[in-house]
Amino acid sequence: MKKILFLLLTFLISLESKLYARAEQIELNLLDENMIKLWINIYKAEKTPAPTIIVMHGCGGASSDHHTWAQIIQSWGFNSVVLDSFSGVISGDVCRKPSLSHPGSRGVQAYSLASWVENQEWSQKKIGAIGFSHGGSSMLAMSTKELRNNFPGNKIISTVAFYPFCEPFFQMAQTRQIPLQIHIGELDNWTPANPCKDTANLWKLGENLFIYKDSHHHFDRVNANWTNGTWISKSNPEARELSIKRTKEFFEKTLK
Repeated sequence: MKKILFLLLTFLISLESKLYARAEQIELNLLDENMIKLWINIYKAEKTPAPTIIVMHGCGGASSDHHTWAQIIQSWGFNSVVLDSFSGVISGDVCRKPSLSHPGSRGVQAYSLASWVENQEWSQKKIGAIGFSHGGSSMLAMSTKELRNNFPGNKIISTVAFYPFCEPFFQMAQTRQIPLQIHIGELDNWTPANPCKDTANLWKLGENLFIYKDSHHHFDRVNANWTNGTWISKSNPEARELSIKRTKEFFEKTLK
């Protein structure tokens, strides 16, 4: 009986370790040589070493939705690392005061994290990144030659942006250097879809811009359904499933 209970406990611990990740605080070296301590959650692939995908949250901070994405990515055979850019670093509401954190600065965090990931025993040294809203805007910055020139090793080799704020002036002044995929809702009134069409043309994204009909901000979330003034956050199960499929195909093509 004791043996059966021991085996059951071992199985449950093993199952839990695959589904959940322990928080860990690491120290990263930024471009100005200042050190910063950030929290991460690591979801290791079943078979390692494996490619790794960094998950970057929006202006509201890391939530269960980002951990859900991390577990989905893990199920594809990748390691996934949720990066908390704000905890212990920023005091204030980034959604209401965007100047507290610039997407480019968060891009620097991600590249510094990628250098750390590269040296882990579970890393295959192929690293991608996915970001949502404010984190999606970071993906645009991270895809550029201008930011990547600060990191000679160029650790991150592909990015996926969900409903980023596409700034045409930024894209006109910057040059995309790595594969980038954008997903955005046709009805998004936080980060409108039309400017992303201009980005897709300027950066020659071809078929890697996906605009989802009848979809708002956070369309990929499981239970989003709220408004804040005129801003709408609402799930769309069909768009969610299709965007997950396309993201998987993209990373399998660019990282494996």
